[in-house]
Amino acid sequence: MERDQGRVSRLQLLGISLPAVPLFGLMMPTVVFMPALYTEHVGLELSLVATLFMVAKLWDMLSDPLFGYVAESVRLPFGKRKPWIVLSTPILLFAVYRIFVPPDGVGPFYLLFWLVVFYLGWTIIFLSLLAWASELSQDSHQRSRVMGSVQMANAGGMIGIMVVAALADGASGGDATARAETMAWCVVGLLPLAVAAALRLVPERPAPPGPDFHLGTTLRLMWESTALRRLVASDLLAGLMIGLAASLILFYATHTLKLGARGSLLILISFASNLVFIPLWIFVAGRFGKNRTFAAAGLYAVAAHALFLLVPAENFALAAVAMVFVGLAGGPLQFLPRSILTEIIDESEARGAGRHEAAYFALLTATYKSGMALAVGLGLYSLSFLGFDPRDPDGLGSAESIRLVLFAYPALFGLGIALLMRRFPAARRPHSRHGP
Repeated sequence: MERDQGRVSRLQLLGISLPAVPLFGLMMPTVVFMPALYTEHVGLELSLVATLFMVAKLWDMLSDPLFGYVAESVRLPFGKRKPWIVLSTPILLFAVYRIFVPPDGVGPFYLLFWLVVFYLGWTIIFLSLLAWASELSQDSHQRSRVMGSVQMANAGGMIGIMVVAALADGASGGDATARAETMAWCVVGLLPLAVAAALRLVPERPAPPGPDFHLGTTLRLMWESTALRRLVASDLLAGLMIGLAASLILFYATHTLKLGARGSLLILISFASNLVFIPLWIFVAGRFGKNRTFAAAGLYAVAAHALFLLVPAENFALAAVAMVFVGLAGGPLQFLPRSILTEIIDESEARGAGRHEAAYFALLTATYKSGMALAVGLGLYSLSFLGFDPRDPDGLGSAESIRLVLFAYPALFGLGIALLMRRFPAARRPHSRHGP
C-alpha cells in the first residue's frame, strides 16, 4: 500500500477530501440563510430564532468531545472510522431536508430539534473524516498534504454553495424558499456520492495494538502536554480571528466601503484566495516546518488585516485586492493546527497511551468552534461600544470603528499565534519533501 511507503496518492487525496465539499457547503447557508428563512417566511420572532440558533451552536460545541469519547470507546464492525460515516450520512441528510424545506406551520421546537440532529450528524461525519485522514500516513509532510487537501475542499464547498445560491436567486427572482430548497437538494445529491467515493478510494488503516481508551488517562495526558496546550490556545486564536472577520465583513463592505450588494462578492473572493494558495502553504510547511509556518501565517495575518485600514470607500477593486491577501491567510490557520496535532498524537502513542485520534481532533474542533462563536459577540459588542449603529451608518465614528475592530483584534490574535508557536515543543522537520 502507498501508505506503507509514506506517500498518499492524489486519488486518495481526492477521495478523503470529497465529503468536505458538501459538508462545508452546508455550514454557511445554515448560519447565513436559515435565520432569515425562519423569520421572514416561517414567521418566527427574530429574537426567538436567534436564541434557537445559539442553543444549537452550544450543542454543536459540546457534541465534539462527546462524540470523540464515543468514537474511541465503542468498537463497530467493519472499521473504526468508515462505519460512523456510513451511519451518520442519512441522519444528516434527513435533517438538512427538514431544516431547509420546512412544512407549513412549523414552530420553534421543530427548528431546534432538527438543528440538534443536524449538528450531531455533521460532527460525527467530519470528526470521523479528520481522524481517518490523519491515519493515512505517518510522514509529516504527507499529513500536511492531506489536511491541506481537506481545507481546499472546505473552501471549494463554500464557494460552490454561494454559486448555487446565486443561480437559484437568478432563476427564482430572489425567492428565499426556492433558494433553500435548491441548496438542500444539491447537498442531498452530492454527499452520498462523495461518501461513496471516499469509501471506495481511501483505505482505512487497521487499528494498531495499544491500550484501550480511558477518558481520565487521555485527559491527563492532554493536560500534561505543553505542545497540546499551546496548540489549543493557538487554534482558539485562529478561530477568533477568522470568525471576527467573517461576522463583520458585510458590515465593512456595506457601511464603511459603501459597496452595496457587491459586498457578498468580497466573501467569495476571500474563499477563492483561501483555496488557490493552500498548495503554496503546504510547500512552505514542507520546506521550513509546520510550526514555523503557522507562526509566520499569524504574523502575515497581522499585515493582511492592516489593509482594512487603507481601502477607501466605494473602491471595489482595492477592496477585492485586500480580500485576496486576507483570504491567503485563512488556509494555514485552519489546516496546519490539525496537521501539527497528528505529531502530538504520535507523541501520545510513543508514551504508550495509544493514539485515539477522534478524541484529540474533537478537542481541537471544539476549540476552533468556540473561537468562531466568541468572535461574533466580541466583534458586535466592540462595534456597539465604539458607537456603531447600523441604523445610522453615517454617524460619528461608525466607519472608522469597523476598520479599527477588523484590524486590532486580528493583530492581537496573530501576534499571539506567533508567540505561542515560537520554539514549539513538538517542532520537527518533515520526514520527506514530496511536492504537493
